[in-house]
Amino acid sequence: LDLSFHPIEEIELKEVPQEVYNTFKMRRDTGKGLVSLWIANQRLISISAQISSLRNLRTLDLHGNRLKTLPPEMALLTRLERLDLKNNLLNQLPDEFVKLHQIR
Repeated sequence: LDLSFHPIEEIELKEVPQEVYNTFKMRRDTGKGLVSLWIANQRLISISAQISSLRNLRTLDLHGNRLKTLPPEMALLTRLERLDLKNNLLNQLPDEFVKLHQIR
């Protein structure tokens, strides 16, 4: 199972399926987990705090959705290097995001 790339496109999701968090979370025994996740141009209105279980994420693309807020737990994604949030309904980011120094 290749966990390095997992795009979700053209499905018109309103929320991230629970299976994504359960299947692709970082495995403590191997340290492996999902590295890149694209959920762009959907109808997402929220992201669960469970996104923090995807600790190996380096790229998270959520552009073109209907997100108004983000869970502060996303700040636990300390390996995140690229975060695309453009074209959402966000007015501000959680204060906890100051911990994400490596984002470009």
